[in-house]
Amino acid sequence: MRLFSIFLLMVVNLLLCFVIKGKEKFHKQQKLIQQDMKKLFLIFSMAVLFLSACSDNNDRGKYGISSVYAANLQTGATNETTVYICTGPNSKRYHKHSECRGLGKCSGEIEAVTVSKAESMGRTPCKWCY
Repeated sequence: MRLFSIFLLMVVNLLLCFVIKGKEKFHKQQKLIQQDMKKLFLIFSMAVLFLSACSDNNDRGKYGISSVYAANLQTGATNETTVYICTGPNSKRYHKHSECRGLGKCSGEIEAVTVSKAESMGRTPCKWCY
């Protein structure tokens, strides 16, 4: 809201300069406003970059636990929860639902196993399901 009011004041100032002091002053004022808008855009861009850099995107989460364990905590999955895996040679994930789109191109059989068995096979949670 504050940026909008600053922008509105700049526009009103531009119009007043044009009406009162003529075209020459108007063009000078317009260049100053363009510079101010560039500065505001730069500040906004830097803020967005800073906030995105502060997000935690690595494999260890906020509390130093693995993303697999964190996904299980968030979804309430326990080691005895039934999940679905593809028995194909390139499968790397386990799925919450047997209809998950991650299983759509399964070249083997779809098998129901426990989370602990899937993790012991080196599987990680599907990013669509979890």
